[in-house]
Amino acid sequence: MRTERGKIEVPLQVVDELRLQGMAVKAVTVLEGGDLRLHGMACEGLAVAAGGRAVIYGTVDGDVVNDGGYVEIHGVVNGHLREGAGAKTVIAPGAIVKRPRR
Repeated sequence: MRTERGKIEVPLQVVDELRLQGMAVKAVTVLEGGDLRLHGMACEGLAVAAGGRAVIYGTVDGDVVNDGGYVEIHGVVNGHLREGAGAKTVIAPGAIVKRPRR
């Protein structure tokens, strides 16, 4: 698994295995086959496409949109959680989702 640290200032598309320990300033999208482990911060939300996977240990400012992928939340989501058809979302005990599911 590849690890990124520091600040990423362009939109991020994840198509492989990525551990993000820094900050993504723009939107983050996990595409089919992508696997994101977020230990840092996504500043403009997170979208997960069908066949994608994201495990959130850090913070997402904005919405988490699960469009048929797999999402686990252990950290904080400062926005809505939105789920499409076929989506699987797990909210761990102690995780914080500021706004209700839509």
